[in-house]
Amino acid sequence: MVFKLDFRKAFDSVAWPALDKILAIRGFSPTFRSWTQNILHIGKAAILLNGIPGNWIQCKNGLRQGDPVSPYLFLIVTDLLQQLILQNSEPALHHPIFSHLPPTVLQYADDTLMVAAASPATATALKVILNNFAHTTGLAINFSKTTLATLHTDDSKTAAIALAMGCSCASFPQTYLSLPLAPTKPLTNAFNPLVEHSRKLLLGWHAKLLDKGDRLILISTVMDSILTYFMSMFCIPKKTIKTFDSLRRDFFGQETMLAQVLNVWKNVCLPKKFGGLGLKNLQV
Repeated sequence: MVFKLDFRKAFDSVAWPALDKILAIRGFSPTFRSWTQNILHIGKAAILLNGIPGNWIQCKNGLRQGDPVSPYLFLIVTDLLQQLILQNSEPALHHPIFSHLPPTVLQYADDTLMVAAASPATATALKVILNNFAHTTGLAINFSKTTLATLHTDDSKTAAIALAMGCSCASFPQTYLSLPLAPTKPLTNAFNPLVEHSRKLLLGWHAKLLDKGDRLILISTVMDSILTYFMSMFCIPKKTIKTFDSLRRDFFGQETMLAQVLNVWKNVCLPKKFGGLGLKNLQV
């Protein structure tokens, strides 16, 4: 079974004493811990009413969003969840395939995925760990937004697991870090959200207001990076690749003359030293 966890107000609810204690256990120096606490304690907030800020409110917990160090501190805190699972001795809490291994926990910032053996006892043990973790760190789980997806498990058992965890049931494909997650090879329609996202992205850039150089930079640094991320995990179908090529070609070739030149798209995707523009050839 796969649990997709949702933290309630993730960055805003980290308990400062817990963070300091975790840093100390991890071996961070008193100087660094003092710097961290100083950064956190000077944080203040104000409520705008008709554009006028009210009295300053002193923050008591949470990490400052936008601070480059905050994601790293958050990961250090959430790593405690993995340690609690690894050290748990509950027999029902184990890997879905290898019973001698603990459940798998995948974490990237506040996106957390847990893979464990499918049973109500496992869900109960996990919920105890999650509640202890929330009590210690302040990072509570929003069980109403947490989802459960199972494989080769009958509906009654899946419902019992969801009841034990207090979450809702979902089906595959799931999404994790914007990637389609499924037990089988993704179908062509699994990439439709990516196509629509790319189309909206291009529309928002207003190509006719940009010169050719600006369009080239946006395609190569933003759109191609998103596609490279997906293609590092999946083999995108040729039909979908043709759609992306069409989107990139239409965005870049706004002028009639330029559009005619871009008919030979493979030449445009050649490296600059060979006369191309250096865009990625998605067919390769």
